[in-house]
Amino acid sequence: MPTLDGLLMGDKITLLAVGAPSTGKTVSLADWPRPIQLHDFDFRLRPLLQVVPMEVRKEIEYHSYGPTDFQKFYDNMNKLELRCPFKTVVVDSLTTASSAIVGYSMSMRKGEVAASKGRKEYKSKGVIQIPEIEDYGAEGQALTDLIDFGRIIPAHFILTAHMITLDCKNLQGETWTEYSVLTAGRKIAAKIPALFDEVWWFEKTRDMSGKESYTVHFRGKGEGGLLSKTALPLPQRLTWTDKPGIFLQVQALLKEKGAAIKS
Repeated sequence: MPTLDGLLMGDKITLLAVGAPSTGKTVSLADWPRPIQLHDFDFRLRPLLQVVPMEVRKEIEYHSYGPTDFQKFYDNMNKLELRCPFKTVVVDSLTTASSAIVGYSMSMRKGEVAASKGRKEYKSKGVIQIPEIEDYGAEGQALTDLIDFGRIIPAHFILTAHMITLDCKNLQGETWTEYSVLTAGRKIAAKIPALFDEVWWFEKTRDMSGKESYTVHFRGKGEGGLLSKTALPLPQRLTWTDKPGIFLQVQALLKEKGAAIKS
């Protein structure tokens, strides 16, 4: 039986990188250990060209997926499970991957309707097909599979996610704010952060002079089901003013504590 003395801190990172759009989630992760494989659902890779030097761009392989390409992504992740030559695997982002899963499920259901020759129907509004309960069930299972792939492969696994703010109020009139990752269905959104060792919350601010700064919260940020957390000996937050990645800065903080992320 395995014992705790066989576990190594930082040898395998599972990271959920959350934040509003344009807070530096993707570009900040570009300096993680290479080679990197990036699974792109957002179609927003060009900002990486501003921060990734020409000489290392060949070490970042990417695959882009359209609204109904989830089968292609699933096949690629299966290949990684059999053989993974990469040190870091990134999926960008949970939000658009979720939409792709629902779109894939709807396209499969539409095919079943066509094959049934009128015995089955699907809901639509004009030419727009409407998602049904089974599509959200497919989303929940497929996202669980996606994260399971990331936890199994012998590489650091990073999933970026957009978030939403929920204003809540109880019967006594008390109000509070909760945060959640943005997915098509609500049930799976509450489960996702619990499946990661690391949940890092990204923010971008601008001072009175207009100068931008970036902050990643390692712990203590958020409310409700989405709270930043870390299993590493990191401070509460890290702030920097230049946009390129944070991996080397995180490594420097860990070195002070006698720790490191495997590179």
